[in-house]
Amino acid sequence: MTIRHNYMESNQKTLEQLLTELEAMRPLKYEPKTNVLFASLQDKVRQCDAFDLRTAQRLNRLWAERGFSVEYHFAQNRDIRHFDFYEKYKKLTAFESGILQHYTRKHHYEKICFVGCGPLPLTLNMLRIDIPKVGIDYKKSALEAAKKALPKDRFGRKISYRFGDFFNLKLDEKKPVIIYIAGLILGKERGMDAIIRELPKGSLLIIRTVAEDKRQLFYERINRSSFKRYGNVKEYNPPLSSGIVNGMFIVEIANNNRKKSL
Repeated sequence: MTIRHNYMESNQKTLEQLLTELEAMRPLKYEPKTNVLFASLQDKVRQCDAFDLRTAQRLNRLWAERGFSVEYHFAQNRDIRHFDFYEKYKKLTAFESGILQHYTRKHHYEKICFVGCGPLPLTLNMLRIDIPKVGIDYKKSALEAAKKALPKDRFGRKISYRFGDFFNLKLDEKKPVIIYIAGLILGKERGMDAIIRELPKGSLLIIRTVAEDKRQLFYERINRSSFKRYGNVKEYNPPLSSGIVNGMFIVEIANNNRKKSL
């Protein structure tokens, strides 16, 4: 017991040192030193059984910043096929496309909007849904990078971009749409409640989950039951053998208390 206690205490101490060092390096860049430190941080996270709230919040913020810096690097270099998670996105979006095609065969949706798309919104390009798509982000640098990075193939030609803040987003949609919410946005539940009130009935709200992230370090915990008052909620998870770590749940908007225009 003493040996385990000392082991855990050592891990926590190393974790604190890595967090402090990475926080001091802000803004984080995709470069060898940062990459090595993040690899070490991931190892320590796996070895720790639990975290206090402050540590979990620091980890969440760092992972969000890290995600942006990695995507921005590959977007700027227009080198998306060597992006660290390119193959994983291909598998994930193939899984999601199959589910969404079930909906789009039955109903018409004006567009797919990806809120918090970042500089490398592979989801928009890889989703095999042939309707207009919109990338929305509050960072203009992300939008400019995304415009240049994604290929203008059959599914890339219909992508447009617009500036928008997740927490103050005006959608002004009159017909049903599909809304994706980026997984690493912090404070999602508060923001999604406001977005749902902007959506026409029949719209779909999609939130990704991470099956392997049981401690909710990288994706915030979302109370799925809180969305049941807005409509039907379904959860989809890929087979364990697929190698896909993300699932998703879909809220089909039926009652959002949206004010009707006079």
